[in-house]
Amino acid sequence: MSYYLVIINLLGIILFVLNSNLFRNKLELLLLVIATLGGSLGIVFAILLFDHQIRKQNLLVKVYSICIMFIEIFIYLLLKNGLHFNIKFIYEHNWIIIYLILINILSFITFGIDKYKAKKNYYRISLFTLFTISFLGGSLGGIIAMYTFHHKTNKNYFVIGLPIILIMQIVVFYYIGCLI
Repeated sequence: MSYYLVIINLLGIILFVLNSNLFRNKLELLLLVIATLGGSLGIVFAILLFDHQIRKQNLLVKVYSICIMFIEIFIYLLLKNGLHFNIKFIYEHNWIIIYLILINILSFITFGIDKYKAKKNYYRISLFTLFTISFLGGSLGGIIAMYTFHHKTNKNYFVIGLPIILIMQIVVFYYIGCLI
């Protein structure tokens, strides 16, 4: 198993570098498969070393790989430690629920403002800002806004990226609930 992980992560690094420099994003689907098969850590490592700018090219691979890496790490920790969710966690830490409600409202409003600005041809909200708010807990608000305002629904990095961020957040939330 450890040889497999080393090989798949090295393959992820190599393919990401080749995709960015030589194949001009033609290997995106293969990178998504490699990330899903356990190579996400290698791809994230390559992103950090070679391509840490927020650009539309490779954005789906970046978002997906980072989220899959977190999902894989937390599922591994859950399985290794045999942890079980403590329902009291929600009641004892209700500030987390309040935070999630507020960040999702903020995400919904931000996506709405960006759609308004797109229609009026005004200066737009950056992809970095939209993804940061989503990554910090506002993914559900972003998904709802995306389909409410019909905004970013033809951008695969949002259509696939936001749901995978939401899945990652659920896994992390579950893991935290097991620890407390």
